[in-house]
Amino acid sequence: MITLRKILCLIVLLISVGLSQDSDYKSIFEQAKQYYRAENYDSTIVVIQRYLAKNGREKSNEQIVPLLMEAVVRKSDWKTFYKLYSIFVRRFPESVFISRINYLKGYSDAQQKKYKDAIIAFSECLNTGAGGTLDSLAYYNVKKIFESSVTLSDANELSSRSDLNVKITSLLINCLYDFGQVEKANKLAEKSGQRSLQQQSAENKDAINTGSMNRSEKEKTSRNKTIKVGVLAPLTEGNSDIGKYMVKGVQIAVESYNKNYIPSIDLIIYDTKGNLIETAKKMHELLEINKVDAIIGPALSSCATVAAAMMIQNPEVIMITPTATDDGIAELSHNVFQLNITAGVLSRSIARYAVDNLQIKEFAIITPLSEYGKTSTILFKEEVKRLGAKIVAEESFEEGTSDFKIQFESLRKKLAEAQWKKTGVENSMKSKDKALYLTDSTIDIGGLFIPAESEDVVKIAAQVYFYRIRSQLLGSNGWRSNTTIMDGKQYVNNALFSDSYEINSQDQKWLNFSQLYKNRFNEAADKIISPLGYDAAGVLCSIFIKSRENKSLADELRNISGYNGVTGIISFNNGQGVNTEVEILKISGKKFVKVQ
Repeated sequence: MITLRKILCLIVLLISVGLSQDSDYKSIFEQAKQYYRAENYDSTIVVIQRYLAKNGREKSNEQIVPLLMEAVVRKSDWKTFYKLYSIFVRRFPESVFISRINYLKGYSDAQQKKYKDAIIAFSECLNTGAGGTLDSLAYYNVKKIFESSVTLSDANELSSRSDLNVKITSLLINCLYDFGQVEKANKLAEKSGQRSLQQQSAENKDAINTGSMNRSEKEKTSRNKTIKVGVLAPLTEGNSDIGKYMVKGVQIAVESYNKNYIPSIDLIIYDTKGNLIETAKKMHELLEINKVDAIIGPALSSCATVAAAMMIQNPEVIMITPTATDDGIAELSHNVFQLNITAGVLSRSIARYAVDNLQIKEFAIITPLSEYGKTSTILFKEEVKRLGAKIVAEESFEEGTSDFKIQFESLRKKLAEAQWKKTGVENSMKSKDKALYLTDSTIDIGGLFIPAESEDVVKIAAQVYFYRIRSQLLGSNGWRSNTTIMDGKQYVNNALFSDSYEINSQDQKWLNFSQLYKNRFNEAADKIISPLGYDAAGVLCSIFIKSRENKSLADELRNISGYNGVTGIISFNNGQGVNTEVEILKISGKKFVKVQ
């Protein structure tokens, strides 16, 4: 998020101003700068520390200590940095480098996820005279923190401070509005002399009434006095529970938006009955009769496919399906989006992690003959090949299989033959030597991808060990189950798999959402469907709040990156219209541990 390299030249130039004429000091400082420019931070630190050990009380240290602090931050030595920071601000409170030092403090805090402290430090950086690049970077970093990492508790604590920079206060006010803290945001706006949301809305209305907008602006504003959003979900017949949960999540998000922003959103909710023909009829009504700006849904993949195909002729309207998981729906049109993580995203993510992070170059696959297994396998293979690695062997099985003898004997043979061919010994080996090798040898393969459900995973993992195949086990979201941990035992330990974010019951965003849901419908929210509906509507609301700057709604949505929703981080800035925010998890003992 934060880049130090951008202002390396700036800080070295600043530090050079006003150097002591002492030759020893000057030569030491020049040597340290050369090491730093060469990214040899260890030597930078050693050279400066040796000098300070003998000359620790010199006034000239005001120039050399900031470079030492730069270097220790580069080494992520937070303990040393904080010690130096404490001494420096106490000894040189009026230093010309104090803004830069506060910037480094903000960077260090953010890297340790102490986001509230980071905001305060960046604010102090701005308050103490930052300018140019440093000013822009400090503001940019705080903006990113507010967009993705600040909790309601952090925002409330920050709102009680009176020393925040005016630019930071403006971001804080917007953050409070996003959390639904309208009254607190308005009070802070009034206290800091900034415009409240209501004042901004009134000014927009005044501008329209007084004719200060040109004709095209007036017409655009008039058209958008009410934003029409269609919602498609099965509310009767099959899968009605999914549809009802999704709609309730959407309603909460839109009602919260309508309390705080204009233009308001008018929801038009239609029942698809989970039927393809009914979906097509309702899509036609929304597009041709209701003239909607956006569509949330349909909930089911089959219905979403039909709806997405109809969007091709309606480029000004956007469609976001919260729950559909079939791959390729978003590819049907530039203005179609999928919020729920698809099998393709999961498969590509674990493939990239294995190749890029683990440096695995050869893979084998054992996959179920289910639609999910087939899709996951195809997309995993495509990504592996795109990254320059290769698939050595592949086996399949029917879900529920208990005995995998046929698959593993075939897999061992394919892996052995690939190894013999690779080493050039295949033609020189006799049949009996090959048979003996297959009987007695442990065979290595870099990664073994198993896109199966937990019940099959535990059986396969045990037989990987039994058939003496040594590999890094890789999986997909079907692995995330207590069954995998409890029944898989030591055989699944250290396995890696990809999955979407799982809601934490103690997460503040979930607590806020579940309370809103309880207040609105007098029932507990589910942890899957209604949060997805809420986030789909929330993402839409976020682009309605922003100035469009002549961009289409589809382009606005494709620029979404790092949106912090109840269901996790959401990003569409990948050119595919699909949410790509995936977790890579490792099985360690009896826990799933996030590694990326």
